[in-house]
Amino acid sequence: MIGIYKGSETNFIYPVAGSELDVPERQDIAAPAVVHMASNTVHSVANTGSARSGALHVYLGDLTRTHRQLWSPESNQAEPFDNDRYLAGARPIQQSGRE
Repeated sequence: MIGIYKGSETNFIYPVAGSELDVPERQDIAAPAVVHMASNTVHSVANTGSARSGALHVYLGDLTRTHRQLWSPESNQAEPFDNDRYLAGARPIQQSGRE
């Protein structure tokens, strides 16, 4: 579940076609909003606006012990999730000097 309380964010929802990801559906969501996603949803999040956004992403259960996957953009295949692999694919937030 995602609770957007400031600004907006863009979610890309990727349908899984067999063992690969298909073309994503783009969802632009502005505050205030609550978005529910199924537990097997493959998605990525971006701040596509010029202002910072604020959102809480809530995962039910014991997140550190839940089997999760991270999709590799290079191979378009699922890989085991771990923080190092996640951080390697994260992109920095551009500093604009504005809040």
